[in-house]
Parts: sequence; structure tokens; C-alpha cells
Amino acid sequence: METRLQLVHEAYRAITKALIEKNISITTMESCTAGLIASLITDTEGSSAILRGAYITYSNQAKIKAGVPSEIIEKFGVYSTAILFQGKSFLPSISKVL
Repeated sequence: METRLQLVHEAYRAITKALIEKNISITTMESCTAGLIASLITDTEGSSAILRGAYITYSNQAKIKAGVPSEIIEKFGVYSTAILFQGKSFLPSISKVL
């Protein structure tokens, strides 16, 4: 019987292989997962072809440097969809550099 961890690793391997096959690149910006998603992606051989970068914005200061206004953090908290959408606006601009 497979453990949950094995199932998670298998799922990420399948996702990463699909991204490689379709030549789709991604960039991650993580907070409470502290880089776990990027780590799971890079466990698959060839992932460097699709993972353009990974950002861990665990602290509020890191989120603010990534373009999330401090007012949004104060108003909605760090675990909110408002933070998610603010982070999404940062990734396209930084990914062009990579």
C-alpha cells in the first residue's frame, strides 16, 4: 500500500512530465509551503527545462518585496486570495528575466 507521501510524489512526477512534454514553463511563488512545491517538481529528471524559478515569500517582508502591498496583508491576512492575486502580478515580470 502506498503512503500519502508516495502518492504526492507520483502526482508531481506526472504533472512535471506533462509540463515537459508540452514544453510549458512555470515559476512558483510559495509561502506556507516554503518551497515544497518547487522541490517536488525538481525531483523529476528534466524539470530544469520547465521550472524557470522558485520564490519563497515566507515572511511579510518578502511578500512586500515581491509586490504585495502591506495594506493588503494587513487587511486580508497572509493566507488570503488577495495575497495570491497580488503575487500573480509579480511572477510574470520576474519570469521574463529568467
